[in-house]
Amino acid sequence: MNQGEIIITYRVDSSGAITAMSNVQKKMHESERNLNSTQSKYGKFFDGLNQGFGIVAAGVIGGGTFGAKQFIDLASGLQTTQAQMASLTGSTEAANKVFGQLYNQVLGKPIAFPDASKAASTLLGYGRTAQQVIPDMDTLGRLSIVSGANLQNLALVFGQVTSRGALFGQDALQLINNNIPLTTILAKKFGISMEEAAGRINGGKVSAEEFTAAMAEYAQSLDISKFSNTFQNRMISLQGSIRSLGLEIIGVRVDSEKGLI
Repeated sequence: MNQGEIIITYRVDSSGAITAMSNVQKKMHESERNLNSTQSKYGKFFDGLNQGFGIVAAGVIGGGTFGAKQFIDLASGLQTTQAQMASLTGSTEAANKVFGQLYNQVLGKPIAFPDASKAASTLLGYGRTAQQVIPDMDTLGRLSIVSGANLQNLALVFGQVTSRGALFGQDALQLINNNIPLTTILAKKFGISMEEAAGRINGGKVSAEEFTAAMAEYAQSLDISKFSNTFQNRMISLQGSIRSLGLEIIGVRVDSEKGLI
């Protein structure tokens, strides 16, 4: 295999889901046309990966091989997630929009969409609205990329604070343990000393609105490109791009307004 060459192997397991496999076989005849446009869309990313690391990417899921079954399972999982979001929001239209925008938001970033969708569902479960979730996830995604914190852990703390209406010491401790310099963030936000910021936190005198605004401002100030270029994060980004490519090959895509179509 030549350096810079990407090989994706398609394998169809005929032992199950005969009808689905038949549909996949039909879709495979359309692969060449789909790959032409998809290759153009993701080519720069793959080129950048190879230039940055001088590696050969031969697959990241299923022991280095992508097959039609993996893509079908992925599409099925995404459909389930979208349905769960509809249940949480009480609106299929709103859930589809959140799903589609979130998918596009994490594409090309070192965030696995299944992790992002789980975190978004957690926020919805805590009462965040469909309109709030996308900017919330942008904030949490940036924090996760830079700090290495688990996205779900951040969503839990974020949801607890926003549902309660105020930040408390235990919330702060969880964030600090996840490498988020919360006291420093709030001291800068309020223009006060670290001691004063700590006092506000321990006294429950930081409202949820102040907390979310401070976190959003801090997250936007971060240069995530420095962390996106690490080997581990580039491989996560590569996985996401190949998942998207695979969905296109079997005729499935995610629309920013309609979700999975």
